[in-house]
Amino acid sequence: MSKVAACLNYGIIAICVLLLSSYLILLFYPMSDMHEVSSSAIIERGKSVRGLFLSKERTGYWRAMRDGNLVWHGNYKAGMKIGEWEYYNDTTGYLIEKEYFSDEGQILKTDNYENGVHIDTQDLVSGKTIIKIP
Repeated sequence: MSKVAACLNYGIIAICVLLLSSYLILLFYPMSDMHEVSSSAIIERGKSVRGLFLSKERTGYWRAMRDGNLVWHGNYKAGMKIGEWEYYNDTTGYLIEKEYFSDEGQILKTDNYENGVHIDTQDLVSGKTIIKIP
């Protein structure tokens, strides 16, 4: 259960502080449609997630951290993943997967990794899997 500890209005931005269990969360909200960009630091499934909102949709660079380790990062456009996304094992820090998205948010391919070593590529447009043999 979360509680709003404080909400401060600074003209075009409201800064709210939430208490969630033992986490302190800062949220930044636009006060009008004239200034639609806000940043957020939220807790999502045990991860600290940071990024920007534009018109209430994720936009730009986002990242998730757990216990100081990078879990995932990538870019959004109008709420859709675009470009290259990387996912890491939050315990070992090894890269486990890369996803590639078009500018329209369509997933194009994935690269899979084991202990940080590239093992295969799945082309999701053609349906082919390319296995890398060491």
